[in-house]
Amino acid sequence: MAENGKSRQLIAKEQATVGTYVAPTYTSDQNVLIYGLDDGSNDFGHTGGADNANGLFTKGRSYSQQKTHTRSFQTDMQASGTLNVAPLWWKFLKGCGFSVDTSGANAFALWSGRPACQTLDFDFPQWNCEGGDGTAFVMSSATGSFELSWDNSGGVLMPSFAFTGKYGGFKELDSALFALPSGNDTTQCATFLGATATFGGQAHNVWAGSVTQGADNQTVPKSDDVTNGIKTGVSHVAVKGADVQATLTVERIDKTGYDYEADITGNVVFSDVVLAFDGFEMTLGVAQTTDWQPSTNNESGSFDLTLKIDTIKLKQV
Repeated sequence: MAENGKSRQLIAKEQATVGTYVAPTYTSDQNVLIYGLDDGSNDFGHTGGADNANGLFTKGRSYSQQKTHTRSFQTDMQASGTLNVAPLWWKFLKGCGFSVDTSGANAFALWSGRPACQTLDFDFPQWNCEGGDGTAFVMSSATGSFELSWDNSGGVLMPSFAFTGKYGGFKELDSALFALPSGNDTTQCATFLGATATFGGQAHNVWAGSVTQGADNQTVPKSDDVTNGIKTGVSHVAVKGADVQATLTVERIDKTGYDYEADITGNVVFSDVVLAFDGFEMTLGVAQTTDWQPSTNNESGSFDLTLKIDTIKLKQV
């Protein structure tokens, strides 16, 4: 029987040993609600072959080399319900190179510019009809990139992730392995209400925006790696760089209220830009406005700002 596309799942766990796949447990590691999971894409490392010197317009044999898999998805921006306890979805931030600190009164996740080394193992099951078996893609030793965007006031805040790891092929699943998500945080997803951005000594009324980590995820080679029976040529995938950017659509005010143009032409660098969200506070460190354009939002005048960022700190409040 054909598997059901709507019966797909994502199950992820933090790796104890970087580069070593340990299958996630379907009853306990499926603890974050996932949305918009795509079909994924494979890269088997084929080059298409080298040009032949045989008088014909043909190429030599193509060989598979390093093998990777990529997936994109979203989660709810949920608080844990206890300020000093990290939300469960932050395991994906760890996989993007964020560190998580729960030692103080308010748990926070930090992209410092120097990535943490946490990698994640993923199973992506897809099932047949009720009582039927299924198959699962395996993606191991993966890292990713984080983005948060919101279109307008009142919008639901759903972080987006794109992860790449080594390709571990398929595995067959018995129907007895099927489990629903459990143990997940039960707080409501945050919405974009009452948000402001504070910089230059002023709170700016933000209508829309995005924060993009822009992580550069690269394979670390290992010629003898075998993951789930697949010779991958990869030890793990690691965050090797980032280009953090923020875009903010703010309420248009005249120059006497605030001079955005002066920030850009004067190459002004702010120690931080603080975004106040519903249940969270995001601090963008070492921020510089690099572009400013007029815009219209719901027929009201606005400005679109682009900011270059060095660090991201997301704190429960």
